[in-house]
Amino acid sequence: MLQGVKWLALRSPVGEQAVTYSKKTPAPAVDLRRRAEDKLRERDVSAAPPSSEADTAKLLHELTVHQIELEMQNEELLQSRAEIEAGLAAYSDLYDFAPIGYFTLAADGTIRQANLAGARLFGLERARLVGRRFAEFVSESDRSEFIAFLTRTFAGRAKETCEAALFKRVDGGPSSGVSDNRQFYTTSRRVLRIEATAGEDGHTCRAVVFDVTERRLIEKTQMFLLRRGFSRSGEDFFQSLARYLADTLEMDFVRIDRLEGSGLVARPVAVFSDVPFEKHVDYALNDTPCGKAGEKPVCSVAKGASRLFPNDVLLRELTAESYVGITLWDSKGDPSGLLAVIGRQPRENLQIAETIVQLAAGRAAGELERRQADEALRKANDELEDRVLQRTLELEKRATQLSELAFNLTQVEIRERKRLAQFLHDDLQQLLVCAKLSVSTAMASTAEATPREALEDATALLDQSIEASRTLTSEISPPILNEGDLAGVLDWAARWMREKHGLTVALHVEANVETRLEVRVLVFQVVRELLFNVVKHAGVDRAELLLRRHEPGELTIVVSDKGKGFEPGLAHHPEKTTGGFGLFSICERLQWIGGRCEIVSAPGRGTEVSVFAPTA
Repeated sequence: MLQGVKWLALRSPVGEQAVTYSKKTPAPAVDLRRRAEDKLRERDVSAAPPSSEADTAKLLHELTVHQIELEMQNEELLQSRAEIEAGLAAYSDLYDFAPIGYFTLAADGTIRQANLAGARLFGLERARLVGRRFAEFVSESDRSEFIAFLTRTFAGRAKETCEAALFKRVDGGPSSGVSDNRQFYTTSRRVLRIEATAGEDGHTCRAVVFDVTERRLIEKTQMFLLRRGFSRSGEDFFQSLARYLADTLEMDFVRIDRLEGSGLVARPVAVFSDVPFEKHVDYALNDTPCGKAGEKPVCSVAKGASRLFPNDVLLRELTAESYVGITLWDSKGDPSGLLAVIGRQPRENLQIAETIVQLAAGRAAGELERRQADEALRKANDELEDRVLQRTLELEKRATQLSELAFNLTQVEIRERKRLAQFLHDDLQQLLVCAKLSVSTAMASTAEATPREALEDATALLDQSIEASRTLTSEISPPILNEGDLAGVLDWAARWMREKHGLTVALHVEANVETRLEVRVLVFQVVRELLFNVVKHAGVDRAELLLRRHEPGELTIVVSDKGKGFEPGLAHHPEKTTGGFGLFSICERLQWIGGRCEIVSAPGRGTEVSVFAPTA
């Protein structure tokens, strides 16, 4: 067991016993022996020495056994110490190399202990971290909350939690040796979650610290994307997204593009830049870090982007160092666009930027596809509207032609009616009058009864023929159409319907209207047709006739009765009515000149027909 020890053999009655004596006794052992001798002197030493050699041998034996026991106990203690030291080393490794931060804090927040992960959270060596207050590294906006959290932790035994943003070190930071370290820190995107429990002594607490920056950024991005989906601010979604990514990821330039030309050309949809930049510049996709669309879903360069891709004009102009780009995919699995964030400073870690960009890419791809669908739909609507407009113009041209044709037909009809009326008046009626005079002369020259009766019958027939021709002349072309105004024409029509058909027509003229001959003739024919319908179908002997000015350039005539009435829808289906083509013909002829008619009727509740016609 012990090396370098000279063994002395002592003979005793019970046999040879090995007694150890070392000339190289370690200092702790010498000190231990000295303290043991002091204890021995303090005890009662008045006992008599062994009285015989046997007693001496027995005493020596007991001492030797006791020494061996002590040596065995010492070996066990050494083994236990080695195991404890090995466990301590393993614990230290677990503590130091754990992926999360471990801290031991005093009641005032002073850092007593910290592992390597905890030191990395602050960007300092562990030796420079111990002895400083944790609150120094907490942003001012969250410092009061952290202090309250520390107070709660030491006030009880329960686990307390807190989330706080840190300051981050910038150039010329704490490593410069200046005592007031806070002036070298600025608000960082890094956010920590701290869970702490007070120790048994009540003077320290053990804290576990997690970096939840990525989680918080993901939650913030998800909330932004959700709110932007229902935003009514009016700002373009892609422009808002570009601005958000630049601010959140602390990047200098963000560009969102759609792919065109079989996915080889990127055309900008939105651009955010911290300096003036031409937003509407297309560029070849093969010159970018992403290369061909779809080849690399996510492309990232932490340092030297402009040097690694010298053909990328954008990176060269921005002297870009860091770059994260991602391909946007549509619902069919085809590449539809690109999203890229670019920085002028190198980045140590782009993992968070890649996560946020991937999260935004899904929403951007959906919005891009929706916008493209809207554009396609808008284009289809524009084409349809163009076609409808073209057809409308054609129909309006046809309507104009029909209107002109209707006026021409009306003019031809008027001329023919006048010519026929003139023929009846100047020729046929004159011949009939001459024939009557001849018959009258013959009657005067004969006295016989039989020839005279025949001549009287002929005279009666001639009178009827003359009256019929005069009536026909009035019906075909009443002279008042050429001589009077519209109110006079309607008054003549009302008197004529009473005289010829026994229909009393109450005429109301709110305002006389000047019209040209073609309109006057058509309105007269329409009114006469409506009054004929009252006579034939209403079953009453009274009607109302109203003339008024509807609005400038348009007149209104209302014909109403309190007769049988009918279903107004039947007026548009003349084959289902007993009235023939009367109302249908009226509506059609009015449409030819830009007019219309409205019918209000119901079985047993009378009829009211409003006629709207242009005055010129």
